[in-house]
Amino acid sequence: MVFYGKDMAGGSTAASKTSYTPTIICGSNAEGEAIPPHFQLKSAAKGKRERFSVEFIARCKDVCGVFGNKERKVLPCTFGLNEKAGMNSVELDKYFCGDILPLYPDIEDRPLKRVTAKLDSGPGRMNVDMLAHLRIRGLHIVPGLPNSTGKTQETDQNYGPFKGGYRNNLHRLAGARFEANKTIVMSDLPLLVFGGIDPATDIELHDVFNETFSIENCLSAWKKCGAVPLTQAPMNEKETQHELVLNEDPSVNATIDPEGYKLLQLEEANHSACNFLTSLGCDGSRLRMSAARHGAKKHELTQLQSKERIELLVKAKSAGQIFAVTHGKHLNSSDFFKSRAVEERKKLADAMLKDKRERHVRAKLASEARKTLEEHGEPTEANIKNYPAVKMKKLHEWKFNKKSTEGREKLLKAYLGKPAPQKDPGWSVAEEIKLKELLTRDMYAKDTAIGVQLKQTAKAITNNIYDLDKESAKELLHVLQQQHGEDSDEDDRHGTV
Repeated sequence: MVFYGKDMAGGSTAASKTSYTPTIICGSNAEGEAIPPHFQLKSAAKGKRERFSVEFIARCKDVCGVFGNKERKVLPCTFGLNEKAGMNSVELDKYFCGDILPLYPDIEDRPLKRVTAKLDSGPGRMNVDMLAHLRIRGLHIVPGLPNSTGKTQETDQNYGPFKGGYRNNLHRLAGARFEANKTIVMSDLPLLVFGGIDPATDIELHDVFNETFSIENCLSAWKKCGAVPLTQAPMNEKETQHELVLNEDPSVNATIDPEGYKLLQLEEANHSACNFLTSLGCDGSRLRMSAARHGAKKHELTQLQSKERIELLVKAKSAGQIFAVTHGKHLNSSDFFKSRAVEERKKLADAMLKDKRERHVRAKLASEARKTLEEHGEPTEANIKNYPAVKMKKLHEWKFNKKSTEGREKLLKAYLGKPAPQKDPGWSVAEEIKLKELLTRDMYAKDTAIGVQLKQTAKAITNNIYDLDKESAKELLHVLQQQHGEDSDEDDRHGTV
């Protein structure tokens, strides 16, 4: 903090000059229950023995809620430490696994058991391994609508009052600490969030978190964003930008944007007025405006599991681009994993094709070099002046695998100083089959990040099978027997043993 004297001349203002910026993650569910706050703090520790203030933990307050439990429970705040006190892909994965999944002990990837988490765009949201890990456990990630934070993101409605109350607490605490000749330390952060009596100055701060993330405020935020109950409330906001969406005929598509007709009427009125001004000798074009137009085809949804959607998702690199392709479908959907697997498969296939072409070129150079040596012999300093320049360049290209425009003498010197390249192994039948599979084989779930996560989960269960309780072991055995029976029936239908 920068302190100043009010009786001094100048326009000085108090400002925060600290480079320590912690991250606080809050949220709520559709029932209006506040998610326990997560504090992401800075730590310079390189190992696993990180120091953490006990006073910080003591000042944090628990949050009560049901979430996925059978009854109301007391839930503690959570903490994370990294070098920059920010949420990167590693910390976000830890947050979901250690903080969100425990809130729903009954979560499963089947109807009525899944949990959907809505996130803004930011670091780590596109982490394929994290998305696959959460998907098989039943946690589906939905991206927020880009450029609409204040209208469609529920938690943002709570953050405004939260930040205002937090700053008021900070202002009061800073003033009291200054009078007492004491400083603010990081262990005061929970005091600024949850309020209470400051032991150093005896002033009482407001409980900002429980005031701004109360059930009433959370439900109000969900309602304002049109989520609970499900409405088009954000579309009725005055600040929402509308477009004139035209069909192919070209009539106005009022289904996509009901305000299209109003925009068309405004445009016609504007053009009529501008034409009138022009008829009077004025430059009416200066005031002429046209409504933003888009074809309805731009807003068409691609079909699930379709080739068109997979191809568009391959090109999409950000959460916003993915939202445009799927119109808000879960980030960790099967189509997303297939698109990423297609991308990796294409890279692998391109690398194999490049290797195949390079081997062919090197084999061709080696064949030409052998013919040259058989026809003209080995080049030496004695015969270089009579040695064909084109052939000398080919011999140099054979050894160095690159072309050169140098003279014969320089090429000879380089040629004699480098041993002959080793012969490449021939392109095998196995490599050709693998390349053909990469280029033509259909994509299945086992070929994506989902398959990797399932294999790891299966190994973990196998290694810890004796630690399963009887009910879980019985359920697992039942599913395996059922799958074995279906596989046997399939083999019988195809005449296999």
